[in-house]
Amino acid sequence: MNKKRNPLINLFIYSWKYSSRKGLFITFVVFCVIANSFQLLEPIVISRIFNSVQFSANDPGLFSFIAQNLILLVFITFGFWLFHGTSRLMEYKNAFLIRKNYKKEMFDKVIDLPVEWQKDHHSGDTIDRINKASHSLYQFSSHIFEIVQNLIRLFGSIIILSIFDWRIALAAVFVSVFAIWTSLKFDNKLKIGYRKVFKAENYLASAIHDYISNVITVITLRLKKRVSGEIESRSMLAFNTFNKNRKIDEFRWFIISMYTSIAISAALIFSAYTSHKARGVIAIGTLFILYRYLKNMGGFFSNFAWKYGEIVRQDTAVKMAEYINVEQKNVTLETKKYYLPKKWRTLQVKNLYFSYKKVDKKESVYNLSNISLTISQKLKIALIGESGSGKSTILSLVRGLHHPGRNNVYCDGKKLEYGLRHLNEITSLIPQDPEIFNSSVKDNITMGTRVSTADINKVLEIARFDKVVSRFKKGLRTNVLEKGVSLSGGEKQRLALARGLLMAKNYNILLLDEPTSSVDSANEIKIYQNIFKYYEDKTILSAIHRLHLLRYFDYIYYFDKGKIITEGTFNMLLRDDKFKILWDNYTKNR
Repeated sequence: MNKKRNPLINLFIYSWKYSSRKGLFITFVVFCVIANSFQLLEPIVISRIFNSVQFSANDPGLFSFIAQNLILLVFITFGFWLFHGTSRLMEYKNAFLIRKNYKKEMFDKVIDLPVEWQKDHHSGDTIDRINKASHSLYQFSSHIFEIVQNLIRLFGSIIILSIFDWRIALAAVFVSVFAIWTSLKFDNKLKIGYRKVFKAENYLASAIHDYISNVITVITLRLKKRVSGEIESRSMLAFNTFNKNRKIDEFRWFIISMYTSIAISAALIFSAYTSHKARGVIAIGTLFILYRYLKNMGGFFSNFAWKYGEIVRQDTAVKMAEYINVEQKNVTLETKKYYLPKKWRTLQVKNLYFSYKKVDKKESVYNLSNISLTISQKLKIALIGESGSGKSTILSLVRGLHHPGRNNVYCDGKKLEYGLRHLNEITSLIPQDPEIFNSSVKDNITMGTRVSTADINKVLEIARFDKVVSRFKKGLRTNVLEKGVSLSGGEKQRLALARGLLMAKNYNILLLDEPTSSVDSANEIKIYQNIFKYYEDKTILSAIHRLHLLRYFDYIYYFDKGKIITEGTFNMLLRDDKFKILWDNYTKNR
């Protein structure tokens, strides 16, 4: 987007871009032009009546002439609504599709952006920007008729005025240009204020999103007063700027209104004077027609000032969301996919280094340092260590949520050119934090994909969520957030786990990032036994916190401060001093 582009032109370009039915767009604009052309005829008809009454009062055909012209007004109104009503229905349909297409594209672009970007940008702020921009596009594209209407009235009035008195028409043109120029000067100042107000509103929206999303924490910790104060504080950040903008806008209205009043009065005085001087009489009909078309032009000034102010605000909202497009262009998206050989047997990751932030070579601070591990077909691998030791990080790298700078990956002894990227397309990651959606149990599991009931029941059984579903009267159709449905933390994890297991069906490597951390020990053991049984053909890497699960794994890596400090089978590690300390402390505290 060209930030210097005129707001009106910019919004037209956006509306045209996101209109999926260009023919509909053109048709309703043409119909709008025709409708408003009908309206331009009304003053001419009325002026004919006035002049005939003034100059032909004794004509026997006067009443018939007046009646015919008044009937003509009815046909003009009918013609106007025939085209105006039809064009408005088309316009609303077009506006709806524009908003829909814009939201979908922006959503797709946000989803396409990498995890690093998602972490750096607050979702509440992003949501607010997209909503404001889409609403502004809808408001603009559903009221294009106002722009067309004003333009037809302006140029139509100038043409008709030039027929009656070219001098008044020329003067009207100069006044119009001057009024538009004045309004644009005010709008340049308003743009700056709108940006500040929208930025403050985005900041407020992010806070509201956070506090409502975490309302249980707010209630349990009795944070209502502090949170309410924070909302109040953020709400007032834009007050002074908002107030300043309103003063500028109202003063702009005053100036435009004065232009209009002076121009109309001066033109009518001039017309009356010249008519009286030349013919000794002032034609009421002619004076009326000049007044109405000058009033049309005056209405254009006022409407332009109001409408253009709205357009500047709408354009600012759209531009505030434009950073998503800019970010997507600036961020290198990995669209090419890399795969492993179909019959791979063993993968070796050697000397892996990774940092979430750009590393200063002098400091050399890494989240993972010199990591080497082996992944074999159908092997069940456990990753253990304290929180922050690097377990989740290595899983996110294998899944492709982040990309390490230095990494050497070998497949059956042969080095893979693009390292861990070759693993991204064959892995599925089930995270620790359960994300539950406001929908039915079935939709939470299938996410709208077509899945057989047998497959759903299977993952429910594996995750041991089947007994939870049996408690619900509506079964799988139960909305998990409706009144009377209360899922514990462990049950939410098991629901999310069922979804993850279903989605992992067609992937070769399954990554588990402590997906049962809130589940009781008895259910946790059975869940892992089920996973290993039903997914015995998959390679599984699982970060775990409870060490009683280790005996079910083939191999174990012990992480500490971003490094692997020891590794081996469970029986081998029992003889390792470092692991033995960890194991002894765990068994004592159970």
